[in-house]
Amino acid sequence: MITVRSYTLYFTIEWTDTSFAQLEQVKEFLQRNAVYAQPRIYVQKGKYTFYSLQIAFQDSILRLARSLRRYSFKKRKELDAVIAYLENRISGDQVIQVFNEAVSAGTRAGIIRTASLPYLKNEGIHVARVEGGKKSGAKRRILTPEQVAQVKLGRSIFHKTLRELAEEHGVSVHAITRALRVK
Repeated sequence: MITVRSYTLYFTIEWTDTSFAQLEQVKEFLQRNAVYAQPRIYVQKGKYTFYSLQIAFQDSILRLARSLRRYSFKKRKELDAVIAYLENRISGDQVIQVFNEAVSAGTRAGIIRTASLPYLKNEGIHVARVEGGKKSGAKRRILTPEQVAQVKLGRSIFHKTLRELAEEHGVSVHAITRALRVK
């Protein structure tokens, strides 16, 4: 999945299955290969319960994308774009173009994105830091109840730092601290 932020792109890779045990095996494999994967809360749809396993740390995304590339056919262009962006070789606009082409061709589900993101990853991070310091009237990002539960799980079971949790959920460390206080 691709999330367009103000100045950067954020990627997640997710596996969904009705078998929690199956996802635990995938998680163990990923962790043995230095890819951090976070189990997520189940989703009930009708009589089926779905579990998901999400990879959100951008360093883990890069390692996994590099590893999966040789086994990928349908998604290879997308993986190449993700790798190039995370390595600061192409801009966000170029990544969005690749994903939009995949949606148009029917090889990817999703929407056509129209965002303008002319920055390489590191340039976007720099601009975000400069713009963020201006207090440009941006709204404070609020976590959903499901995200609060994920934060608590990540902190208590996986011993993630506040900074890791903040980066994963696209919020400030202060927002994570507030979420951990919720009963």
